[in-house]
Amino acid sequence: MFKASALGKPVVKQLAHSNRLQNSHAENLHAESGLHMLTRVSLIFIEHRINVYLRFGRPAIVRRRNSHRSQALFRPGEVFCRLHWEANEYGTTCWRMTVLQVGSPGECLQRIAGVHPGARVLLYAERDGEVRATLRQIDAIEAMNVDPADVSPDYWSALGNRLHGQGDLPEYTTERHEAWLARKMSC
Repeated sequence: MFKASALGKPVVKQLAHSNRLQNSHAENLHAESGLHMLTRVSLIFIEHRINVYLRFGRPAIVRRRNSHRSQALFRPGEVFCRLHWEANEYGTTCWRMTVLQVGSPGECLQRIAGVHPGARVLLYAERDGEVRATLRQIDAIEAMNVDPADVSPDYWSALGNRLHGQGDLPEYTTERHEAWLARKMSC
């Protein structure tokens, strides 16, 4: 449907449907505005069936697709938490939490369903006890007036490792947070 012009920009050849023309225009605007550099995270809510949502994070843009679906777009380096809950007529069938860090263009990333092109997995909790323990840690961090999206990625990795190793969970302290901020500013 597209062929490159001498300037390297796509040129619409002949499109049969006007919505295809609108989609190609939207893709061109998307590429020109730099949105193609953002990581896209799919979110969904169907009452009593599925809820995929963000527990924390600062998306650059949130797009509402329809009454059930939306998409959050994140800049490189951002940290966010995505919760996934599913149920059937008998109750909860799936509950998992993932803390992710958006990578930069050209980096090797892990592929995660609903996260395009991918991200670094800092923490993955799947069982009820793991998810609840992680939620308690997030609540404790928020009680210190610290945005969990500003927490050191190393902390999330350590927390995930301790969850899977069934060890004592590390506390996130103000001292640890200040050390992270100082390290971040010096880079």
